[in-house]
Amino acid sequence: MPKVSVIIPVYGVEKYIERCARSLFEQTLDDVEFLFIDDCTPDRSVEVLNWVLEEYPNRKSQVIIHRMEQNSGQAVVREWGAKNATGDFIIHCDSDDWVDTNMYLEMYNEAIARNADVTICDFAVTDGNSSYIKIAACHAKTPEQFVENCLFQRDPWSLWNKLFKRKAYYEIEYPTASMGEDLATVTQLFVKVNKICYVPKIFYNYFQHGDSTIHQTSEEAIIRRYKQLQDNTCITIRHLEQSDKFAQIIAKAKPLLLMNACAPLLAMFECKKYRDMWRAACPHLSFRYLLEAPFPLYSKYSYIKYVIKYKLYK
Repeated sequence: MPKVSVIIPVYGVEKYIERCARSLFEQTLDDVEFLFIDDCTPDRSVEVLNWVLEEYPNRKSQVIIHRMEQNSGQAVVREWGAKNATGDFIIHCDSDDWVDTNMYLEMYNEAIARNADVTICDFAVTDGNSSYIKIAACHAKTPEQFVENCLFQRDPWSLWNKLFKRKAYYEIEYPTASMGEDLATVTQLFVKVNKICYVPKIFYNYFQHGDSTIHQTSEEAIIRRYKQLQDNTCITIRHLEQSDKFAQIIAKAKPLLLMNACAPLLAMFECKKYRDMWRAACPHLSFRYLLEAPFPLYSKYSYIKYVIKYKLYK
């Protein structure tokens, strides 16, 4: 049984997967399993992956390349990976990103030394060239504190900088859509976590580029993201409300989550139809709530702006 399983969805990353694959195959952790899951990619991503793998013969027995029967989206691909992983720990990696070569060894060693159920590291947001933003990814010492920080946007809920014991994935409700899937998954995993560990090192490089589906601006794409985010927000709320450990936390954060679930509609705020849809979906919005809720100021100001615009346009 490998120490760590890394789940890597593959779709439309022909230009980026070589960098990602090399950073994975050059890991200083020897006992690791890589699950590359081809979501019926229309380009040469898998071909590039295979020729890179030829340069790392010691990794061949550790690599699984699985092709989905049909294009299913990242959420379903990640579910397949989690259900088929065999490592003691599971972590994710997006195939257009890349990692420090010591990432999995150091995170695994910390998890074992501290008997942690989840180990968290810092990351950087980068355009691959000059733009580079360091993100401190954990300001909590307990699972309860961390989930509250995630819900109030003080700590990131990304999956790829969190190494979980595989047993945390047992019997969770997997999201079926991609928008908001990390939050829906991470919050469920933290319901099962007793001890967290934080490694304050930048091990993961999150690559922001215009090819990402998040940057699609058509009306169809925006509505699709809105519906996906609504569905995954419901998963998050439902499971936290069912947990004695997190019921009080979600009660405080629920209005903010419902508000955030409407965020894709703000891209079409000039249209009355979508302004009204946005307002109907989060009627709890008020200046008082926005001023008192404990989430970052930049988010408060953004939503205050839209509350004012809604009243003016209405």
